[in-house]
Amino acid sequence: MKKIITLTTIFISLTTFAHAAFIVKVKFPVKPSNDTIYCSYDLDGKRHVDSAVVKEGLVTFTPKIKGPELLALNVKGSYDYKLFFIDEGTTTITTTGVTFKNATVNAGKSQALYSVWEENWSAIVADAGTLYRASDSATQRGKVEAAPEVKAQIDAGFADLEKRLDSAVALIVGKDANSPVTAFVIEDRYVNYPNVPKVTKYYGKLGAKAKASPYGKSIGRFMAIQAKTAVGTKPDFSFPDADGKEVKLSDFKGKYVLVDVWASWCGPCRKENPNVRNAYAKFHEKGFEVIGASLDTDKEKWLKAVEADGLTWTQLSDLKGWKSPLVDKFGIKGVPFNFLVDPQGKVIAKDLRGDALIATLEKVIK
Repeated sequence: MKKIITLTTIFISLTTFAHAAFIVKVKFPVKPSNDTIYCSYDLDGKRHVDSAVVKEGLVTFTPKIKGPELLALNVKGSYDYKLFFIDEGTTTITTTGVTFKNATVNAGKSQALYSVWEENWSAIVADAGTLYRASDSATQRGKVEAAPEVKAQIDAGFADLEKRLDSAVALIVGKDANSPVTAFVIEDRYVNYPNVPKVTKYYGKLGAKAKASPYGKSIGRFMAIQAKTAVGTKPDFSFPDADGKEVKLSDFKGKYVLVDVWASWCGPCRKENPNVRNAYAKFHEKGFEVIGASLDTDKEKWLKAVEADGLTWTQLSDLKGWKSPLVDKFGIKGVPFNFLVDPQGKVIAKDLRGDALIATLEKVIK
């Protein structure tokens, strides 16, 4: 009996140690006015949130994670937050005041790699914001439609951002293809905002440790789901129009059809709509159709966007947003999402952006 108790005690101690191997200490030189701090992270596919109260300028968390992972800290009642990657051991975050702005992170190699990504990504986001504002302003003033050179300039700006993004991802992959941070970057940029060619390219470069991380497993699941609309497959679905009438993809057999999943609240989707509109105008009389499937939940906003963007083709939505069965059926992680089928209903291309849609149609429709 004593031996059993001893073994049990050892097992419990080891288990406790395993859970406590990841420790986060946050130091506040000035106590926050609302001193409850939240620490959130993914645990077994679900978002988990721990909370603790600051005592004598310090708060400690022991997240129940199993490996290097991205964590988020925020003060209760505040939008201020800090993202960081944690390795086994103790991670210390020191603030300069009552918020996480300018906080320093003393952590391991995962955080060091994440910091490289964070710096490059922050610069891209800032420039993207400037470009989107310029694009919206030009569109509202009618310059994009009236002056081709304005559209060309804006398109060139977005193309440059795409190149910078790919270079930033490639840099992280090149630094450590076996790090969970690298898998996170690929998932965050090319799974959450689907780009199958990029995912395929970079997933093949990942090491075993990166693939075994939660982010690597997520990429693997994404690739398996994407196979449902892979080139050569024949997908079908049924979705209601604004009057509730069910419309099937197979109803359009005999024509080239672009299935375009979008939403009124999606900036990149609205930016792509002129490209789809131009393709529709050029090839509709030659047997090209578009099915717009919206992930909106507000019918009025959906139809208002349809009218504002001049979308004259078939428009469908069940108004369930991300809870729509279409999301799971096609593994949609972000919008815009599209695929092109031939007259036999077979997928011949996916994720056609910018000039790629017209270029593809010019090859297949004579």
